[in-house]
Amino acid sequence: MGKKGFNTTNLHSDRKDNPEHGVLHKPVHPSVAYGYEDARHLAEVFQGKRPGYNYGRQLNPTVTALQKRITQMEEGIASVAFSTGMAAISSLPCFHF
Repeated sequence: MGKKGFNTTNLHSDRKDNPEHGVLHKPVHPSVAYGYEDARHLAEVFQGKRPGYNYGRQLNPTVTALQKRITQMEEGIASVAFSTGMAAISSLPCFHF
């Protein structure tokens, strides 16, 4: 079989990770709060010492899935998604200085 086309590759790109609960494609996670066993674990997530999500407006599994899919589509190294256009525009000076 030949190389998969753009649409096929894009459609199935989220299947490379282990599907959550056996779903075919990533679900939408509307949650803005996440539970942890203790405060130390949550503090380590906030500090970037452990992987995880701490607040939906900062990052959530849906945004992570979108970033991975865009990276796959563009054959890039990484991508960043913003919640608004102004957030994206405001970040530009940070990347140039």
